Amino acid sequence: MNKIEVKVLNPEAVPQAEKMMVCAARLTQSGHKIKSLADFMALYEKPYNEKTVQRMTHLPHPTIQKFAAINVVVVGASRRFLAQVTRHQNEVKFMSATPARPLSQSPTRS
Repeated sequence: MNKIEVKVLNPEAVPQAEKMMVCAARLTQSGHKIKSLADFMALYEKPYNEKTVQRMTHLPHPTIQKFAAINVVVVGASRRFLAQVTRHQNEVKFMSATPARPLSQSPTRS
């Protein structure tokens, strides 16, 4: 297949992941101030801007970026792509389907 198609199935997860990333980073700097659930929620709801997100994605702390499952479908992935995903599946979970013959073309059993 020469055409590869990609779609994020749950785009609402991206802003939620950003919010958790910012909160997690802030928590590492001010965790000593959290004395109650209300304190944490205030930190979680604290506003941030796009520059904050950009700065945090460049920090050498990838753990803060792992707070969401973003579901992506890839149609037309090559076997080479699947082999690399298999070898490097750090934080990646995937399922693949192999092209199959339609049932009408399957060999019959006697």
